[in-house]
Amino acid sequence: MGENDFTEADWRCQIVVRLAAPTILPGSNTLLPIGAIGKGVAEIDYKANRVTFPIPNATALFFNLSKRHYESARVTSQTFSSGPDSHSLPDEDIFSYLEDVMASVVFAYTALEAFANEEIPDDFVHTITKSKCSEVFNKSQIERSLSLQTKLRDILPGITGITSPKGTKVWQDFVALEELRNNIIHMKTMDRQHVGYSNQSIWSKLVSEPVPFVLPSVKAMIDYFYTSRQLKPHWYEHFPS
Repeated sequence: MGENDFTEADWRCQIVVRLAAPTILPGSNTLLPIGAIGKGVAEIDYKANRVTFPIPNATALFFNLSKRHYESARVTSQTFSSGPDSHSLPDEDIFSYLEDVMASVVFAYTALEAFANEEIPDDFVHTITKSKCSEVFNKSQIERSLSLQTKLRDILPGITGITSPKGTKVWQDFVALEELRNNIIHMKTMDRQHVGYSNQSIWSKLVSEPVPFVLPSVKAMIDYFYTSRQLKPHWYEHFPS
């Protein structure tokens, strides 16, 4: 185990604590100094070995995946503007671009879903009152049955005491992200049809409407709920720019 294991932590770690006083590492004579980092770890059996690794934060993993695919798409798209005004795009370039953009959008949305679910306390219940009855949802039922819009618009504001983001620019960008994600995940035959020139197919939208708003919109929604919070998680404090 190297020295960096006690002084550095990847921003995607879920549980990170810093020692306030020197401490002897249990099971060894290693003295950990003030400020040394402790990480929550998972143990698993892998083939014939018992291995450990830091427990990751799901929001951070999905956001990083989205960012990685977006950067790859951005690099590929730079080749589109070269050449004459009207020209054919190479098969490999355009298909790789479409794959990366779709992956970036889907992972960005999934990052928000993971964030919303994680923010719900284990003992929280949500009641939906209807004309003749009321439905009560526990955490597991909320995660499984209620939409991400409901979680961000109603449930998280109810938990945090923060005004609902509905009606704000943050909300508008989220709705745009959700619509694009749904068009990808639930892609219909008519969405895929494209003969000659068209600006209506999903392919046209993904190519002609770059999605640089995707990552900032996710960060903006998380900021909306975290900016005023006094204690913020490690992954959020070290969020990449």
